[in-house]
Amino acid sequence: MAFLLESRNFNQIKLDLNYTDHSNVSLALQKGTVNVLMNEYSGIFEDDTPEEKIAKAYLLIYLEILPILFQEYYISFICLKSKKVPRLRKPGTGIL
Repeated sequence: MAFLLESRNFNQIKLDLNYTDHSNVSLALQKGTVNVLMNEYSGIFEDDTPEEKIAKAYLLIYLEILPILFQEYYISFICLKSKKVPRLRKPGTGIL
């Protein structure tokens, strides 16, 4: 993933994620922006109004999913530079 995020040759990267009660969350990363592809979303927000679904999906992405992806990217970067294997946090707990 680090290679994909650092490459300047890609115009867009699409991620399809399965996260907790969300069986499909599709993200498009393009030139520093993150778009949630709501027409591909499948999960616990499906019964919400379209406005609620969009709001909840973006909160999920920015408050939960992106921090995990950034943490994994950072850990990979540090490992490559130091050639050490860090202790990973248990997902969602902040505990080593």
